[in-house]
Order: sequence, then C-alpha cells, then structure tokens
Amino acid sequence: MSQPTRLEAEIAEARFLAAKAEKEVSDMQAVFRGHTGTINAIRADQVDHGKKLARVEAEMRTGFAEVKSEMRNGFANVDNRFAKVDKQFAKVDEQFAKVDEQFAKVDEQFAKVNERFTKVDEQFAKVDKRFTKVDEQFAKVDKHFDKVDKRFDKLEGEMRDGFSEVEKKFELLHRGQEQITELLTRHLGEPDEETRSGGADE
Repeated sequence: MSQPTRLEAEIAEARFLAAKAEKEVSDMQAVFRGHTGTINAIRADQVDHGKKLARVEAEMRTGFAEVKSEMRNGFANVDNRFAKVDKQFAKVDEQFAKVDEQFAKVDEQFAKVNERFTKVDEQFAKVDKRFTKVDEQFAKVDKHFDKVDKRFDKLEGEMRDGFSEVEKKFELLHRGQEQITELLTRHLGEPDEETRSGGADE
C-alpha cells in the first residue's frame, strides 16, 4: 500500500471514530437532558405540594378558629341560661318574702284566735316539709350544674389537646417539606442557562 493510500485510510478511520464519539456524546447529552427534566419536574411537584400543604394548614387553622368561636358562643349561651336561673331564684325569694308577710298576718290572727294555734302549727309543719323538698330539688339542680361544669371542662381539655396534636403534625409535615426541598436544591442545584435552552429546543 502506498503512502497516500495509507494516510487516506487513517484519515477515514479518524473521521469514523470522531463521528462515533460525537454520536455517543450527543446520546449522553440527550440522556442527561432527560434526567434533568425529570428532576426539575420532581422539584416542581414538591413546590406545588408544599403550597397545597400550606393552604390545607391555613384552612384547618381557620376551621379550628371557627370551632373555638362556636364553643365560646356555646359557653355564653350557658352563662345566659345560668343568669335566667338566677332570675328564677330571685323570683322564688320574692315569693318567700310574700310568704313571710303572710306568716306575719297569721301571727296577728294567732293573737286574736288562740284556738287556731294548733292548726297553724300543722300548716307550718307542712310548709317546712315543702321547704325541705325545695331544698332537695335545689341540691339536685346544683349537682346537675356541677356535672355540666365537669363535662365542659373535660371537653375543653380534650379540644385543646386535639388542637395541640394537629398543630404538631402540621409542623412536622412542614419541616419535612422544607428538608426535601433543601436536599434537592443542595444535591441538584438550580438548572443552568444551557440546560434550560436545551430543554426549550426539545
């Protein structure tokens, strides 16, 4: 083989190897671009999930605030009912005052009619029994109010514990989201201009 023929063969082989290397480099660049696009899509999903989680957290906080407001209104209604009960007790006291006035009149009648003392004493005994029954009823009412107070205290404690647990869970989710975003940013970094232009050309 002559010298020019061997040189041409070497040049042809070099061109073939260069074309092959260029194709391999092009294929690797295409694979890298695909990986970069996938990673950017994952990052976008993470950011979107973070925004959705923030919206859900805001909605939950709003809902909890509304529940607290409703509970306060419920307690205000209970206080109003207690105020009405106090008014009823005041009316009962007024009735007792009227009864006392009647007793004074009865005493005047006692001075006039000694024979009716025995009958009046019997009436007093009956009134005392009624007062005893009324006292027992008041005691039962007081017990019921005590039970209601205990139930409201227990319910308020459970609601506070529930709010605290939910807030802790949202805080953990938020921290986890921040850690994922930080790890992706730390290991992948922001996409450069060449990668962005390459993705746009595709």
